[in-house]
Amino acid sequence: MNNASPEFSSLSSTQAAQRLLPLVAIVLTGFLAVGLPLPALPLYVNGRLGFSPLVVGWVIGLQPLATILTRKFAGAYVDRHGPRQAVMLGLPMAMGAGSLYAASALIPHPTASLGALVVGRVLM
Repeated sequence: MNNASPEFSSLSSTQAAQRLLPLVAIVLTGFLAVGLPLPALPLYVNGRLGFSPLVVGWVIGLQPLATILTRKFAGAYVDRHGPRQAVMLGLPMAMGAGSLYAASALIPHPTASLGALVVGRVLM
Protein backbone atom coordinates (compact mmCIF):
# COMPACT_ATOMS: atom_id res chain seq x y z
CA MET A 1 0.00 0.00 0.00
CA ASN A 2 1.46 3.35 -1.06
CA ASN A 3 0.93 6.06 1.57
CA ALA A 4 2.60 8.78 -0.51
CA SER A 5 0.73 12.02 -0.91
CA PRO A 6 -0.92 12.31 -4.35
CA GLU A 7 0.89 15.62 -4.76
CA PHE A 8 4.29 13.91 -4.49
CA SER A 9 3.52 10.42 -5.83
CA SER A 10 4.24 11.32 -9.46
CA LEU A 11 7.51 13.13 -8.64
CA SER A 12 10.96 11.62 -8.56
CA SER A 13 12.76 11.72 -5.23
CA THR A 14 14.94 14.59 -6.49
CA GLN A 15 11.90 16.61 -7.56
CA ALA A 16 10.15 15.95 -4.27
CA ALA A 17 13.26 17.04 -2.35
CA GLN A 18 13.46 20.23 -4.41
CA ARG A 19 9.83 21.03 -3.59
CA LEU A 20 10.34 20.34 0.12
CA LEU A 21 13.60 22.30 0.43
CA PRO A 22 11.91 25.74 0.83
CA LEU A 23 9.70 24.35 3.61
CA VAL A 24 12.70 22.86 5.38
CA ALA A 25 14.53 26.20 5.06
CA ILE A 26 11.58 28.09 6.55
CA VAL A 27 11.28 25.72 9.51
CA LEU A 28 15.06 25.79 10.10
CA THR A 29 15.11 29.59 9.98
CA GLY A 30 12.21 29.76 12.42
CA PHE A 31 13.90 27.47 14.92
CA LEU A 32 17.17 29.38 14.59
CA ALA A 33 15.38 32.69 15.16
CA VAL A 34 13.84 31.32 18.33
CA GLY A 35 16.86 29.40 19.62
CA LEU A 36 19.89 31.53 18.78
CA PRO A 37 19.16 34.35 21.26
CA LEU A 38 18.69 31.95 24.19
CA PRO A 39 22.35 31.60 25.25
CA ALA A 40 22.94 35.36 24.97
CA LEU A 41 19.86 36.50 26.91
CA PRO A 42 21.11 35.69 30.42
CA LEU A 43 24.45 37.34 29.70
CA TYR A 44 22.76 40.44 28.32
CA VAL A 45 19.91 40.84 30.81
CA ASN A 46 21.91 39.93 33.93
CA GLY A 47 25.41 41.02 32.92
CA ARG A 48 24.98 44.11 30.77
CA LEU A 49 21.62 45.43 31.96
CA GLY A 50 22.15 44.36 35.59
CA PHE A 51 18.81 42.68 36.26
CA SER A 52 18.34 39.69 38.57
CA PRO A 53 18.21 36.05 37.48
CA LEU A 54 14.46 36.17 38.12
CA VAL A 55 14.09 38.82 35.39
CA VAL A 56 16.25 36.66 33.11
CA GLY A 57 13.83 33.78 33.68
CA TRP A 58 10.84 35.97 32.88
CA VAL A 59 12.44 37.28 29.69
CA ILE A 60 13.24 33.76 28.52
CA GLY A 61 9.84 32.41 29.57
CA LEU A 62 7.82 35.13 27.85
CA GLN A 63 8.23 33.67 24.39
CA PRO A 64 6.87 30.19 25.17
CA LEU A 65 4.04 31.82 27.10
CA ALA A 66 3.18 34.04 24.14
CA THR A 67 3.34 30.98 21.88
CA ILE A 68 0.88 29.07 24.07
CA LEU A 69 -1.50 32.04 24.27
CA THR A 70 -1.50 32.63 20.50
CA ARG A 71 -1.44 28.99 19.32
CA LYS A 72 -5.22 28.81 18.77
CA PHE A 73 -5.24 32.05 16.74
CA ALA A 74 -2.27 30.93 14.65
CA GLY A 75 -3.81 27.53 13.91
CA ALA A 76 -7.13 29.11 12.92
CA TYR A 77 -5.29 31.61 10.71
CA VAL A 78 -3.46 28.80 8.90
CA ASP A 79 -6.72 26.88 8.49
CA ARG A 80 -8.49 29.91 6.99
CA HIS A 81 -5.71 31.45 4.91
CA GLY A 82 -3.22 28.62 4.31
CA PRO A 83 0.37 28.11 5.38
CA ARG A 84 1.81 30.47 2.77
CA GLN A 85 -0.13 33.44 4.13
CA ALA A 86 0.84 32.50 7.68
CA VAL A 87 4.52 32.47 6.72
CA MET A 88 4.14 35.78 4.88
CA LEU A 89 2.67 37.26 8.07
CA GLY A 90 5.18 35.62 10.39
CA LEU A 91 8.36 36.62 8.55
CA PRO A 92 7.85 40.39 8.99
CA MET A 93 6.96 39.77 12.64
CA ALA A 94 10.22 37.87 13.13
CA MET A 95 12.10 40.69 11.41
CA GLY A 96 10.39 43.17 13.74
CA ALA A 97 11.42 41.07 16.73
CA GLY A 98 15.02 41.05 15.51
CA SER A 99 14.90 44.80 15.03
CA LEU A 100 13.68 45.23 18.60
CA TYR A 101 16.50 42.99 19.84
CA ALA A 102 18.99 45.23 18.03
CA ALA A 103 17.25 48.39 19.28
CA SER A 104 17.48 47.01 22.83
CA ALA A 105 21.25 46.83 22.50
CA LEU A 106 21.37 50.49 21.39
CA ILE A 107 19.12 51.92 24.13
CA PRO A 108 21.29 53.24 26.99
CA HIS A 109 18.67 53.10 29.78
CA PRO A 110 18.46 49.53 31.21
CA THR A 111 14.70 49.56 31.85
CA ALA A 112 13.89 50.90 28.37
CA SER A 113 16.32 48.42 26.85
CA LEU A 114 14.63 45.59 28.73
CA GLY A 115 11.24 46.86 27.54
CA ALA A 116 12.29 46.73 23.90
CA LEU A 117 13.70 43.24 24.45
CA VAL A 118 10.48 42.05 26.10
CA VAL A 119 8.32 43.39 23.27
CA GLY A 120 10.63 41.69 20.77
CA ARG A 121 10.40 38.37 22.63
CA VAL A 122 6.60 38.56 22.70
CA LEU A 123 6.48 39.50 19.00
CA MET A 124 8.70 36.58 18.11
